[in-house]
Amino acid sequence: MSLLFVKQIPDPIDDEIGRCLRSFDAIGRWTAQKHALFTQFEMLAKKANYLRFTGDCRDYHLTRKGQRCLYDVPLKQRGALAKFAGRRIRLVCGGSLNPYSDRIYYASVVDKQRIDRKHILDYEIWGSVVTWPVKVYLSGEEDDWEIDFDFVDPEAKDSILHCADSAGDFIDIADERHMDLTEFVNALKATRLPELQKLAEDIEKAQVEQESDE
Repeated sequence: MSLLFVKQIPDPIDDEIGRCLRSFDAIGRWTAQKHALFTQFEMLAKKANYLRFTGDCRDYHLTRKGQRCLYDVPLKQRGALAKFAGRRIRLVCGGSLNPYSDRIYYASVVDKQRIDRKHILDYEIWGSVVTWPVKVYLSGEEDDWEIDFDFVDPEAKDSILHCADSAGDFIDIADERHMDLTEFVNALKATRLPELQKLAEDIEKAQVEQESDE
């Protein structure tokens, strides 16, 4: 589904990627510094979990490396950007893929969306004699999460609330609450919400880092 050129919004966002690309724009010729800045952008985009995909420049109306815009993705968007339906994204051209109209693009949401008590997972936790069914809910936004373990059985506790300021906190919380972290991460991915998919990726990275430190 093609994007409309008239719906493109200038990108004024003053984040690390925005500053990198403005420095890139300020250099007219393709000097070593300009090449280095674009390489830096690619590294930052990967770190920030930008979607990298290929598309026809006649559909996205960005043709030059570093050219970008913000765009409000339609609710009925199809194709590579369908996962961002209803959200505002930054879209960046990564250059030509071939001599024709194919281009590399990078995209990510730029409007923060707070998650309001979303049911993520069901599991059972062992008591002294029996198991208790638990429903796991997640609320909040990046670096400010609340994870609520809701005990279904009326004879058990009502619920236990944990706060998480980083992906690493989820590893400790899962261990304390006897929750399978892999199942939790897979459930986050299955929501198809960009914020929760990013959280899942961050938790996986934190696991790798923790294992390498041991």
